[in-house]
Amino acid sequence: MPRRVGSAVPVTDAGAPIRLLHLESDTDDADRVAALLIAEGLGGPIERVSTRSDFAAALGQNYDAILAADGVPGLDGEAALALALERAPHIPFIFVSGTLDVDVAVDALKHGATDYVVKQRLERLPAVIRRAVRERAERAARHVAEEALRLATQAAQVGIWDYDPVHDVLRWDARCRALFGLRPGATIRYDDSFLAALHPGDRASVEAAAIAAMTPGGSGAYDIEYRVIGLEDGGERWISAQGAAHFEGGRAVRFVGTVIDITERKRAHAAVAASEEALRAESDALEILNRLSREIAAELDLEKLVQTVVNAGVTLAGAETGAFFYTILDAQGQAYQLYALSGAAASAFENFPMPRSTALFGPSFRGEGVVRLDDVQADPRYGSTGPHFGMPAGHPPVRSYMAVPVSLRSGEVVGCLFFGHAQPGRFSLRIERLAVGLAAQAAVGIENARLFQSAQRLNQTLEEQVAARTAERDRIWQVSADLLGVADGEGRWISINPAWTRLLGWEADEIIGRTGEWMRHPDDRAQTAAEARKLFAGEITTSFENRLRTRSGDYRTFNWRAVPFDGEIYAVARDITAQVEQAAALAEAEEGLRQSQKMEALGQLTGGVAHDFNNLLQIVIGNLDMLKRHLPDDPPRLRRAAENASAGAERAATLTQRLLAFARRQPLAPSPVAPDRLVEGMIELLHRTLGETIRVETTFASGEWMVEVDPNQLESALLNLAINARDAMQGGGTLTIAVDHLSLDSPISGQSEVPAGDHVVIAVSDSGEGMAPEVVARVFEPFFTTKDVGKGTGLGLSMVYGFVKQSGGHVHIASRVGESTAVRIYLPRLLACGTAVANVPDAGEGSGGGSETILVCEDDDGVRANSVESLRELGYAVLEAADARAALRLLDGDDTVDLLFTDVILPGGMTGSDLAAQARGRRPDLRVLFTSGYARDAIVHHGRLDPGVELLPKPFAFEELAMRVRRMLDG
Repeated sequence: MPRRVGSAVPVTDAGAPIRLLHLESDTDDADRVAALLIAEGLGGPIERVSTRSDFAAALGQNYDAILAADGVPGLDGEAALALALERAPHIPFIFVSGTLDVDVAVDALKHGATDYVVKQRLERLPAVIRRAVRERAERAARHVAEEALRLATQAAQVGIWDYDPVHDVLRWDARCRALFGLRPGATIRYDDSFLAALHPGDRASVEAAAIAAMTPGGSGAYDIEYRVIGLEDGGERWISAQGAAHFEGGRAVRFVGTVIDITERKRAHAAVAASEEALRAESDALEILNRLSREIAAELDLEKLVQTVVNAGVTLAGAETGAFFYTILDAQGQAYQLYALSGAAASAFENFPMPRSTALFGPSFRGEGVVRLDDVQADPRYGSTGPHFGMPAGHPPVRSYMAVPVSLRSGEVVGCLFFGHAQPGRFSLRIERLAVGLAAQAAVGIENARLFQSAQRLNQTLEEQVAARTAERDRIWQVSADLLGVADGEGRWISINPAWTRLLGWEADEIIGRTGEWMRHPDDRAQTAAEARKLFAGEITTSFENRLRTRSGDYRTFNWRAVPFDGEIYAVARDITAQVEQAAALAEAEEGLRQSQKMEALGQLTGGVAHDFNNLLQIVIGNLDMLKRHLPDDPPRLRRAAENASAGAERAATLTQRLLAFARRQPLAPSPVAPDRLVEGMIELLHRTLGETIRVETTFASGEWMVEVDPNQLESALLNLAINARDAMQGGGTLTIAVDHLSLDSPISGQSEVPAGDHVVIAVSDSGEGMAPEVVARVFEPFFTTKDVGKGTGLGLSMVYGFVKQSGGHVHIASRVGESTAVRIYLPRLLACGTAVANVPDAGEGSGGGSETILVCEDDDGVRANSVESLRELGYAVLEAADARAALRLLDGDDTVDLLFTDVILPGGMTGSDLAAQARGRRPDLRVLFTSGYARDAIVHHGRLDPGVELLPKPFAFEELAMRVRRMLDG
């Protein structure tokens, strides 16, 4: 029998007394050990055993260390060690042996002993025990930390890898395997799994980074992003890996770290980069066109001008070659001469004849429009004309082809710009538009150069030259679409062209003799005056924007260029109103895209949390319901505790539903609803909820317009708005709910754009204190609240916003500090409908039990157990299954099942929807009630429940389950 010895009570690092188990048949030796440990403060309690059976029985208890002699009757030391390792491997095993043999000691340590102390040197024993107990405590702490890390990484979807480079052993957890496209049980090797899955473009850099991390002398750090191709699923993913190598004896002995999936982040970065690249391309194109415009305006040499145009065109179009063919009539009446080249030497074309008006070239030279071909060699016109029937031998290769006529204002086609590239599909519609703009500028430049050359040729008399040039400038002055004007040194207009009247509506005598300040937009006057001062000081204005008022009262935006000369200012302004509006529209669209992406990210996050969280809440709420039903009234403290716990769980459930509503992931059951009748049915509820200090007023439009919404969610949204209004009226006030009809011929803008058409408008307004503009701008953001901590989640208005948007409607909010707040919900009118659904069935309807048979299919053990117990408490006969296939087997074996109650998300490859379809194939009359914490796309599409689907959302209370089951069976 075990015998306890010792008197002193030592403690572990955690503060608990140290317990020792001593296997020793020699009483004297046992007493010597006990006396030594007592002297060293390690004396008890010590349990001594001297037989195999006592030793085996004692191993079932929790000791801090085991002391063992070489053997006792019926059990030698080696067998004792083996038995201890089998039954209590976590307890340190210390041999206290009378055998002074190094080989025996080494052999014992190899077989798993913690230490080996000979009785001749018994004074070592206290230190050995302390070290063993301390190391055990450290191992336990590490185990707790590692388990916490495992749970944390699992929750964060972080994969963990651990590589032993000494023995070439690689270990991956399930998440890591999934990221590399492997099933959970697949064999893992460094070369065949890790290196083999790396994208060919990344393998060298990843392998080099791993080798560098495991090379002694370095930091050992490993931080890299790379692509993998799933070894089994073939999917390409971006992965971020971080880790560190651990070294012993000058070599890496362990290489551990984590991996996460950054595919979506990479895609988002790529989209941003593409957008930035597109913006850079547009900016570069505008810079080229602006520079070209200046150069064309300053260049009157026709040969240099055309070469400048062709060079700019090749750059803008990304072409390999560009050419300008200038029209020259030959003896036959039609021919073309190569005038300028870019991207190829003149020698590459000098041996080719002049191009002729073939089926491909002719339309361009006749000015019939732009010809842009992704592959000219695939066009039926290509190669249809001899003698070459295509490009002559030695011609630079051309697949992508674009020809743009260059026409003067008179309509005369002076030539054509041609661009080519050896690769097909290189010229987009955007490039075509840039080329058309380039051709227009080239036409202006050519016309100016022609005018200059004409003036030179008309050098016969000064009067003729002056008259001709004055006439040309007058024509330009008269027909120019830009504002042209001359001002004196104080900014008063001396002369303006007719474009001022055409664009602004003011007559010349209303402008001449005055500065333009009276036409300028008030916000632009200061910077315009500053720019004018620069002009008066002799500086040139190359690009300046401001807005001028038209006779009709609106404003147009102009881009100015001006030059001071001889005490006067010469200015030209181009109307860029359309470009400014397009830029604003583009910015608005980009902001809408960012908001959409934010909503989608929140929706994915919410959906991922909702399913598991609602399952947990179902277990909590279901069991609390059962506890409350069976608790005695005394003592009342227990019932109050259960009620408080239930209230907390229900708040958590409400929070989850509001998140789903804002993210537009909640399942809706829309039906035709008359909003005025629904509001009338809420009056009593509003009075009870808001209290006596709030007066509720309602107004309704004449006639009845219907909408298609989920009536429960609309009622919840209006109740949320009413509660928010009450909180804004601290001393009481008036809450007004108005239902109106609105027909729009054009959209209206606000927090979101309401499209044209018929709408029902539900306006909830209060007489409260109002909100500042910066608060109004954020009211629909999730978790944003101005209430004190603990008095609001910040999800009420977010839920309203998400529900209305999911229902195809729009929400506008108007508020001013010190006045009031009005929230307007715009819902599209339902023109063709049946009977309106104004409210939901009475919660008490059909809430009793029954004796029918119900098949429950739920993979979560806790949820299933609670559901089964609740149904049995209601009197039903219940069959239960953990997956769809088990449910089908039960259904095949029992023809008395009246109702299938199934979760939507099930394991094993079959959803609840799949189970219902197969069950109804066997039993067409079988009733099916679904339940889910987050149904995703199995029974919910476009935010709406599929027709005929009955869903009991998790978490549900006992009464809700009883009512829905009874209604299903009675229906």
